[in-house]
Amino acid sequence: MTANRITIASLIAGVVFATATTSPAVQVAYFPLDENNSPSLGTPVADLSANPHNGTVASDALNNPPAGATEGIPSANSALFGTAYSFFYPPGDRGNYVDVNYSTGANIFTFLTRDGALSYSAWIKPDTSQQTLATFIGTPGSAFDFRIEPTGTGDFHLRLQSGNSATGLATTIGTATPNVWTHVAVTKEAYNATTNPTPAVKFYVNGVLTDSGTVGRAGSGSTTKYLIIGAGCCADEYYSGGLDEVRVFNEVLTATTIAAVARGGDYNNDLKVDAADYVAWRTSDGSNAGYDLWRGAFGKPIAAASGSLSTASVPEPSSLALVGLLVSLLIAMRRSRVHVVLPPQDAAFSLF
Repeated sequence: MTANRITIASLIAGVVFATATTSPAVQVAYFPLDENNSPSLGTPVADLSANPHNGTVASDALNNPPAGATEGIPSANSALFGTAYSFFYPPGDRGNYVDVNYSTGANIFTFLTRDGALSYSAWIKPDTSQQTLATFIGTPGSAFDFRIEPTGTGDFHLRLQSGNSATGLATTIGTATPNVWTHVAVTKEAYNATTNPTPAVKFYVNGVLTDSGTVGRAGSGSTTKYLIIGAGCCADEYYSGGLDEVRVFNEVLTATTIAAVARGGDYNNDLKVDAADYVAWRTSDGSNAGYDLWRGAFGKPIAAASGSLSTASVPEPSSLALVGLLVSLLIAMRRSRVHVVLPPQDAAFSLF
């Protein structure tokens, strides 16, 4: 192969790698909860999504308001996720949470309605004391909250429910264990009165589909679209325990993407996030959300999490398949007499 053809092949590979960067992300909120060791009330909480809407630490406590959520506790995987928050609900009082736009009433998350598609994911480490409907991703009463509820046997079911109506809910059979880091995720399809009056809901625990069901259309259709982390829209829905890596999406994620989210972008399950995971993403997923996840974690190691993640790897193509792809592209270019214009020497070109 001549030097020119090698250069062209390298350029093609670069173009293939760069393709996904031109598409908008569907991740509309990402809170890694890595601020500082002692956040007080009003401490900014960073949203690292493409269009960030930062939150602040808040509390509804009536007696001796707490200083704020405790930060700096060990995360599910300190090498990859850094630190986490610990929320608490004082007995006989009210708890703390992250206020993204609740107090301002800003109409930011317009897709958070009784009709829109969504996906939520987070690492949770609930303590043994929880309210009946402890909420770790909360919304206005007209949208859907991600919650846990005691099973009566010491652990917790997951629950997706409209904040102001029990008719729009789905609950898991699968459980989360107290004082253990567990990755949880839920997806809900968009509602349509004619084509999809009972949207499908799927629950994932540690990257594995555990339960599915449907929800009805519930809520009054409020025009205010806000987000709360660590509490729900109504009284006595505060979450107690560890919380980390909160992500909100405005569409239904695939099972492959959710498994990769649980593994921090490690698509091929080899305990590191590198170029091989990009190849696996291109083959088995291809979503914008999955690409953003991989890019954000690229080059980071993955230690063993305290939760029991699935060891099922996402299939990736062989090296021979990649070579075949490049050869096919070169043949197609030769036959169509496509002329490749290389960028000027001073032009910047980056994978990211």
